[in-house]
Amino acid sequence: MKKHSAIMHSIVNNLVTEHARNVNRPRSLALHLYKLTEAVEGIERLAVARNPMETDAAHARRVAAAAHKVKAQAEMTRSQIKESGSRYRDEITNEINQKCRLGVSSGSEEYRQILRGMDTKSRALAVIEALDQNNTAFLAAVFSGDKFLTGIDNDFRESVKKDYLNRSSPDLLRELDGVNSFLQHSDMLISQADEAVQSAYDPAYIEQIQNMESKALETQAEFEMLVRQ
Repeated sequence: MKKHSAIMHSIVNNLVTEHARNVNRPRSLALHLYKLTEAVEGIERLAVARNPMETDAAHARRVAAAAHKVKAQAEMTRSQIKESGSRYRDEITNEINQKCRLGVSSGSEEYRQILRGMDTKSRALAVIEALDQNNTAFLAAVFSGDKFLTGIDNDFRESVKKDYLNRSSPDLLRELDGVNSFLQHSDMLISQADEAVQSAYDPAYIEQIQNMESKALETQAEFEMLVRQ
């Protein structure tokens, strides 16, 4: 059987090394993925660990039952990562805005109106000057508005915002990048778990076993009826 767990371990370990060492919220997401990885590793071991006192059919049914548990855990992990990751992203974004004083103020529209009246070069110089002077009210007006509202190119705005956040709140920005990275990679990891479940057993064989068992039980019941007569 392909070692899906080895691939999962490698991806999670790399994510932890890059984003989650001593960082609580990304590390919390990593724990969910580690638990799923261990479950996948368990089903891979179970599939090849044969009990000599057990028939092929009994082994297949035992592995299939375990695989269904791993599948359920994968779905639970998907929900946990999505829910927790979205909550963490909102929390960190709010903390960044508070720390960097980037909340929209009553003067935001006035700043935007001034920017719209400038030419492209003057806008860029005004934003760079606000960045150098740490004019948070001006920057908040820029960062919270799109090109239509400010006249500023969206790519330039995002570049300046990232530069400002790197200066003002590098730890929180790294934590936000970590949360986003775990969210981006979670589907890939859960897909590996799904593939491990599919590789663990043959549904058609399990159905065949169940049909044969039902037939055997029916035959046994018919026999019991005959010997009672």
